[in-house]
Amino acid sequence: MLVPEENLLGKSGSGYEALTRVFTRERAFLAAVCAASVKTMLDEATTYARGRIVLGRPLLQHQATAFRLAELDAELALVEQYTGAVFDLLDEEAAALRQASIAKLRASRLQRETADLLLQLHGGAGYLDGGPVERAYRDARAYGLAGGADEALLHLIVGHPRADA
Repeated sequence: MLVPEENLLGKSGSGYEALTRVFTRERAFLAAVCAASVKTMLDEATTYARGRIVLGRPLLQHQATAFRLAELDAELALVEQYTGAVFDLLDEEAAALRQASIAKLRASRLQRETADLLLQLHGGAGYLDGGPVERAYRDARAYGLAGGADEALLHLIVGHPRADA
């Protein structure tokens, strides 16, 4: 059955391009959501580590914990900057499939790393069904799949080389 021209959402044959724009925006949005989740988890982890006493001092005063939190915070700063740049491209109506894929890949991986640390800090209590740590860990895994799993994003990144390459 043919669709009348006045009922088309765009030019005939342009469906893939339109769908790509939607997926690009979705990935940028998911990168921002993942980054916001990382910020929340880092705040929670820092608060918890400040109050949890291990070997006679707060967990935050243990170098390994403090340095890991600092590394994740530094990575978050980069992801936030890059994701902001992706939204700038989208505002300019520029092609951003590669950049949005990179932002979503890095943000969702960072979210999983941060959830893993949060669970590690809380230990067995982090596994409590329905608790905030368990939810954060579960959600981080789900966001890793939404908008394309890592392998799908890597495939897109490889297929869309840098403009200066």
